[in-house]
Amino acid sequence: MKNKILTLVIMLPLLIVTIISAAKIFASYNFEKEMKNIAFNQVRLFMSQSEVEKLYGLGKDLTPGCFGCELNFIYPDIYLSGRYSDTYDRMKGVNIDHNKSPKIKRMETANQSNKIFNIRVGDTFEKAEQILRSKGFQKINSGTFKKKNYMVEIFDDAEINDSNTAKHETDDGIIKSMAVSYDVEKDNLIQY
Repeated sequence: MKNKILTLVIMLPLLIVTIISAAKIFASYNFEKEMKNIAFNQVRLFMSQSEVEKLYGLGKDLTPGCFGCELNFIYPDIYLSGRYSDTYDRMKGVNIDHNKSPKIKRMETANQSNKIFNIRVGDTFEKAEQILRSKGFQKINSGTFKKKNYMVEIFDDAEINDSNTAKHETDDGIIKSMAVSYDVEKDNLIQY
């Protein structure tokens, strides 16, 4: 009898820890899946450049003075811009495998039909903050929220040119454009 009680005393905490760990893994998996399902005009994070170009063509970013920029794309007709990762899913040891198509690490939209967790252009910054906090995002500044390596940004202008960084909340508190991104750590090490 004492052995059964001792076994139960030992096994119960292990069972509880196992259940909690499984729940955390499941929640993390669901979050990753939810982030990967965010689409702006059928374009998703981690979609390859070749897939995007099949949908919309080249989408070259002609930002003046942009020598050595990361791989950018812009489609003004559908209010979509973004960046491809130089390294995500392309590393072969310490070298970039140029036979693999770059994948999207950042997308920005000013199109009201696109959404991030039911946040749309035209919604308030306040609504967006409530939704993002409920999803576990931490507020970095007035329009930037981060969870793990993912970031959501909301802006007060409809300019989708990726080079404009001075654009967050204004007096009206209405979202005019928004972005979702994934921080690719190896990209941060590249010197242009």
